[in-house]
Amino acid sequence: MIFKFIFLCLCSFPIFASCINVAEFKVRDLNGDSKSIKELIHPEKLNLISVFQTTCLPCIQEMRYFTSEEQLKKYNVIFLNSKETRQEVAAFLNKFEIKSENILVDTYGKFDTYYKVDLLPMLISLNKSGEILKVFIGSEINKMIESEKLSATIAENKNCLLKEKK
Repeated sequence: MIFKFIFLCLCSFPIFASCINVAEFKVRDLNGDSKSIKELIHPEKLNLISVFQTTCLPCIQEMRYFTSEEQLKKYNVIFLNSKETRQEVAAFLNKFEIKSENILVDTYGKFDTYYKVDLLPMLISLNKSGEILKVFIGSEINKMIESEKLSATIAENKNCLLKEKK
């Protein structure tokens, strides 16, 4: 009975209940131009969305990891800032010398609201169509980075495990 309750609770959240295609989600880049996630998906690399805030220390550690030369060869990471201004994000990136062309700023937190982002950092792996394959939340990401298990875990999840509700 308890398992049925947990399953029903999880299914009430869009991120767990379906393999929603996030490719059409639109947000602004650092220049203020509207971009969809689809525009940033790389056809030959594993695509990740890293949801972050500038005040989140684990987020900073994750960003540094994914902007290293070695990781840039493996992954296409789309950094999605939540609830901060483009100016705050630009200052943060300069301060920590983080360089990426895939920086999006969701000033109003629409992504957080729709996809039930409650804990940061959040790392979302996508297939080439923009469907969510796996979601990693909070300190789980940094533990996996430190143990060098993140790449293997992401690579294991090649198929969408969650199906869209009809």
